[in-house]
Amino acid sequence: TTLRGLKKELHEFFRALKKSTYCLEACLPIIKNEGMITPNEINYEEFNFWKIERDDDVIKMFRAADSFYTENEANMKRPSISLHVTKDPNAPVPPPLPEYLKNNMPDPIQTANMTMLSFYAFPPSTITYPDDFALQLKRKWKPFHALGRVYVAKEGVNAQMSVPSNVVDRFMECCKSIPELGQWMENGVNIDPIPIPVDEFATAGVPVNGKPAPPFRNLHIRVRSQVVADGLNDNTEEEEQQLNW
Repeated sequence: TTLRGLKKELHEFFRALKKSTYCLEACLPIIKNEGMITPNEINYEEFNFWKIERDDDVIKMFRAADSFYTENEANMKRPSISLHVTKDPNAPVPPPLPEYLKNNMPDPIQTANMTMLSFYAFPPSTITYPDDFALQLKRKWKPFHALGRVYVAKEGVNAQMSVPSNVVDRFMECCKSIPELGQWMENGVNIDPIPIPVDEFATAGVPVNGKPAPPFRNLHIRVRSQVVADGLNDNTEEEEQQLNW
């Protein structure tokens, strides 16, 4: 019965909405003679849509659906409502494309080699919201098709990754533009000087179930209580060992 809960339900069915800014309106549905419920599509201007902007509006919507069902129970199996979704005309303008993604960036899918790299970062101000920061990293690194395992905690970041060699320089520019990384990557970034050809990369990792496997299949960014093992937490130490290739 909250606006946030309603939007979460919508995102489960329409994932594209999760990344969009939109407006919601609701109205009662149409019941045809045979009892079929259809969206109210005859003429938008003719029907009483009301805006869904606050939790109170969501409560009003469900109450209206219950009342309508009570009046039409003989032709309905359950309460129903019609939602009208439109693009928000007041949505903020998307931020401009960062420089490191401009100027004809090579297609990382077309790379001939993969470059292994690793780094730690310990920003003095720490990472206030590790979960949000993990999502930010995944979003910023997605254009590079980077792979690897990354741990994020309040204290900082521990990353073991493989990046398409044709975009490594731009990937590094991206990292430097992130305040929590940038100058706080301890001892810089450890980059393997010998790139791995793509066909060799596919079998360069530890075998899985007796079959060849790459060092990384996906990009996993996980939130942890710490990113450096101190011997006080056996689970963290075990995870730390798994990061070494």
